[in-house]
Amino acid sequence: MLESCAGCGLCIEVCPFEAILGGDN
Repeated sequence: MLESCAGCGLCIEVCPFEAILGGDN
């Protein structure tokens, strides 16, 4: 799941830290 956080738009709910670091928000 962490892998998808890098290219997902809902990372903010799954991995907020990934969304912030990756800015994929």
